Amino acid sequence: FGFYFNSCARGKNLYGEPNVDIRLIRSYFPDIPLTGFFSYGEIAPVDFVNHLHHYSGVLTFLIPQT
Repeated sequence: FGFYFNSCARGKNLYGEPNVDIRLIRSYFPDIPLTGFFSYGEIAPVDFVNHLHHYSGVLTFLIPQT
């Protein structure tokens, strides 16, 4: 299954229509259960220094070991 964390700056405000990111993810991974939420932004390093990123989406899959 997967998690999708989407910046609140994305979505209808960015694209002019809702659910663009989810439709794109579903076009590549139609059968994978997916959950997530909107956030204000993400904190991640650039050149080893943490920054607050806007307009980002983070998609993570958890794959069970066999």
